[in-house]
Amino acid sequence: MSKLSRLSSVNYNTIHRWAHQPLLRMDADPLFRVCRALECTLDELIEWTGDETLS
Repeated sequence: MSKLSRLSSVNYNTIHRWAHQPLLRMDADPLFRVCRALECTLDELIEWTGDETLS
C-alpha cells in the first residue's frame, strides 16, 4: 500500500480504506491515478458486488 501510494500520488489512508472497507463513494481522479500506476483498467481494479441500484 505504501508503494502504491507513492507511485500513484494517492494518500496512503485512502488506499488503506479502499483495501479494508467497501467503497461507498468513488472519486474518479484517485482511482484513475491508481489504474495508471498499476497499468490496469478500472474494471480490473473494482469488483462490483451487491445491489447496483442507486437510491
